[in-house]
Amino acid sequence: MQVPLNSNIHYKCSFLIEESGEKANWSHLVGAFSYWISSHYAAERIDGVGKPWFKKGGVRSSSRYYSSKVKTDSLRTDEFGDKPHYWTLRFEHNGRENEFRRWRTDIGVESKSDDTYQVSTVVTHRLAENYVGEKPETPTPTAPWFLRFLASRDEWSLSVGPDPVKPKPFQITSDEASTFWDALRNPKRQVFAIALAADTNEDELNTIPSESSRQEVDIICAGLNADELARLLVCNAIVCICPSREAINSLNSHVPDEYRLESGMARIYRPDLDPDDKYDFKRHRFLQKMKCMGKEKSLYKI
Repeated sequence: MQVPLNSNIHYKCSFLIEESGEKANWSHLVGAFSYWISSHYAAERIDGVGKPWFKKGGVRSSSRYYSSKVKTDSLRTDEFGDKPHYWTLRFEHNGRENEFRRWRTDIGVESKSDDTYQVSTVVTHRLAENYVGEKPETPTPTAPWFLRFLASRDEWSLSVGPDPVKPKPFQITSDEASTFWDALRNPKRQVFAIALAADTNEDELNTIPSESSRQEVDIICAGLNADELARLLVCNAIVCICPSREAINSLNSHVPDEYRLESGMARIYRPDLDPDDKYDFKRHRFLQKMKCMGKEKSLYKI
C-alpha cells in the first residue's frame, strides 16, 4: 500500500486471521468492515455499505458533512471459487475535530486458504493543501476499532508471526516466566513486547489486582494502564504484566541481568532480541521511578 508523500502514518499493521468458529467465513469478515464503516461518525449519507457492491467492488461517496468516500475492489481466481483471492477497501473522510485534516484507511485482504486470510491496514492523515494557520497537534496513534473487534471475537484467531493477538494484557505467572523468555528470544517474533511489573514496594492499592478482581479495576503499573495499552496497540505490541513479586522474581531468574524487570518498571522488548550480543540490551528501553533526595517521585527515566 502506497502512502502519499504529504501524509502521516497514524497506524499500520499486518496480521493473519483464521476462522475458529462456525460463524466465521469470508462474508463475516467483510461484514466486520462494513459494520465499522456504518457505525463511523463520517459514514453519514453513504448508502449501501454492506450491500453486494461492497463485497464485489464499487464506489460510494457523500459531499455533505465529512465528505466521505468508500471504495472497494476485488480480484477472483479459480483457486478460491466465489471467494475473492484479493479484496481491498479505502475509506476517506474529513476529521471531526479538524475539518481540514483528511483521513484515509486502506485495508487489503488476501485469501491464503479456505479459512485463513492475511489482512494489512494503513491509517494515514494529511492537512488540506488550502489550510492556512498554525499546524494543529498530531493525533495520538490508536488502533482502528475493527482490529479490536476482530481480535476479541471467539470465532476468529489473530496472530502476528508466532504470537497470538488479543486486545487485552497477558499475565506472566511464575510458571510461565520461562515460556515468556523463550517467546522474547524467538527470532520470528514481529511485534514489540511491553512488560509491566507491579509496584510491590507500594501499598496494595498500587499493585496489579488479581485476575478475579480485574473486572472493575484499571490496571495501573509504572504509570501506565495495561488494559488501555493493549487495546491501542493491538497487532503492533503484546502487553504483558507481572502481577506479583513472586512473578517478577521468577522472570528474573530466567533472564540475564541486562534484561531484568524490576518492581514498578515498564520495559519494551523489541523484536530480534539477541542476548549473545553484549550491546543488544540497550535496544530494549525501560521506564523506572526515580528517587530524589531519598524520596520517590512520580517521575520516570528511560
